[in-house]
Amino acid sequence: MAALDLRLLGKFEGRLNSGPAIEFPTTKTRLLLSFLALSPGTAQPRRKLASLLWGDRGDEQALHSLRNSLSALRKVFAELDPSPLVADRRQVDLDPASVSVDAVRFQSLVAAGSPEALKQACALYRGDLLEEVESGEQSFEDWLFYERQRLRRLALQAFERLLAHQREDGSAAQAAETAQRLLQLDPTHEATHRVLMALHAAQGQRAAALEQYRHCRSALQRDLDIGPAPETEALYREILHRHGETAVSGAAPASNEPAALPLPEKPSIAVLPFKNLAPDDRSDHFVDGLTESIISELSRHPDLFVIASTSVFTYKGQPVKVQRVAQDLGVRHVLEGSVQMSESRVRVTAQLIDALNGHHLWAERYEGELTDIFALQDEVTRKIVGSLATSYGGRLTKAWRTLSLRKTETKLSAYDCLLRGEMQIEEMTRSAVLAARRLFERAIEIDPRYARAHAKLAFTYILALSDGWAGDSDLAADRARALARKAIDLDDADPWGHWALGTISFCGFADYDRGLECYETALALCPNDADVLADHGWVLSLAGRPRQGIERIQQAMRLNPRCPRWYMTGLGLAYHDAGLYEQAVTVLEKGPLDNPTLRLYLAASYSRLGRDEQAYRQVETIRKAEPGLSVEGLRTRAAYRHAKDFEHLLEGLMQAGLELPS
Repeated sequence: MAALDLRLLGKFEGRLNSGPAIEFPTTKTRLLLSFLALSPGTAQPRRKLASLLWGDRGDEQALHSLRNSLSALRKVFAELDPSPLVADRRQVDLDPASVSVDAVRFQSLVAAGSPEALKQACALYRGDLLEEVESGEQSFEDWLFYERQRLRRLALQAFERLLAHQREDGSAAQAAETAQRLLQLDPTHEATHRVLMALHAAQGQRAAALEQYRHCRSALQRDLDIGPAPETEALYREILHRHGETAVSGAAPASNEPAALPLPEKPSIAVLPFKNLAPDDRSDHFVDGLTESIISELSRHPDLFVIASTSVFTYKGQPVKVQRVAQDLGVRHVLEGSVQMSESRVRVTAQLIDALNGHHLWAERYEGELTDIFALQDEVTRKIVGSLATSYGGRLTKAWRTLSLRKTETKLSAYDCLLRGEMQIEEMTRSAVLAARRLFERAIEIDPRYARAHAKLAFTYILALSDGWAGDSDLAADRARALARKAIDLDDADPWGHWALGTISFCGFADYDRGLECYETALALCPNDADVLADHGWVLSLAGRPRQGIERIQQAMRLNPRCPRWYMTGLGLAYHDAGLYEQAVTVLEKGPLDNPTLRLYLAASYSRLGRDEQAYRQVETIRKAEPGLSVEGLRTRAAYRHAKDFEHLLEGLMQAGLELPS
């Protein structure tokens, strides 16, 4: 029998030789013992322990505090021979033969997995790890948070598996008791509410079954701001139907929100913006860049469904509930985390959550030099793909085992310029695009081999061409094409270079075959990139395939449910080209009306529908905004492959009253 018995699940408690509870001199002493007790037999370096519990002090002072706590523990264990505490000048340990720890036994029992072992494990789980304990030290709080989540995750799994065994054995009373305990742990565990509803109904306890439904609905609304799932509603109606009743008004209020997006067949994920724990927002762009990079790398996997960054960044700075995010975006998994940066180091915490059942698939902390940021991004991505592969297997497992992220590292200062430029270019205004251009040029000055910076710089010229303010159009087109080719030469595995070359091939050089080929290459490299998909839809329409273009853009909008307004412009253009003028107007009216190209297509669509007054108002705005617009200028902007498609647009504009010089 172990001389020292420690209970860490729920309220901390320690006993010597099964005697009365031990009174420890300080909170830090209890926390030190708890940290050692979770992995008895594993020696911990003194410096690690000092940093974990006294990190706000200097190294020597922290080590001195550690020595004091170890001395206090030796006094507590004075009557034990040998002492469970094993320490030398470099490291500290607990003798596993001398200590019994409930959390360690709990994990072993869950791993054993038999019904009896699971029953014992559930009995041991009295509450979360070190309930009500606060250390006041950030490093320890981080460790404690993720250990609590990990053990809570195991507890949920243990209760679920035990409940399944009890239902199979027909042990209704025991199953009901286990279900109630599971709901104490997670009141929003909807499947367990359904189990209790069914158990009550099977025993003829109709009122209890209906009351359980109300508890379920209330918990979901209170904690997750969602309603019950269709299968819960179906069970509720079935219970009512058995008694010849119908659902009463107000029992399950209908939602006025849009219908939930269906879950994709592939493993689906949304990466929420990482929280910046710095006291100011000077490193915001860097933290956002980490989120973007992880999304970008995940998007390379054809066996994943990855929500675009535009949609997830709508949640930045907001208090969010993971289940609500998953429902809004139509995904099963959500990654969330935080970043803490100093002048030279970065600490990232992240957790992957299965929003369907609330389980935490993993929670990790990564720490290193700021210059290691690229390796850190890769490690987080590998962990995500590996966790999903464990759940789904198949081709995803094979992809994970052979995973090569192909990241071309660059100098940190060049990466910083790229991130700042990307923030600017999102505004899509002339001044913002020019500011972004200067930052991308600076990134290339710092690192001439930075492929992504060349590709992004190419897009600043492409945007100038498409919006009509490039000045010398031929020079801008040549510059964009040269930059895109350079990006591909530097890194042909980066989709942005191929995307840039595809776009300029279309709108600058009428090289349609090359343009389509480049888009296909970009999508092969990054099949989840919603922006490339949306742009490809526009290009397909210009190539004479508007119906396919519509499908592409709609696919992009599913990956990016809160897409930027230019998606709407592309979709409206494709609807117009397909002769679907009502749909074109509906979509284009939602787009950015300061976009001159959108106004042209809106005017043409209005005129085709006989809505002459609205068409004329658009034409008047176009005349004032672009007094020098000519047929050739329009032909350059609307770079149709086939003359008949350009004539279709031109006829609609002429019908609307827009006369253009040749």
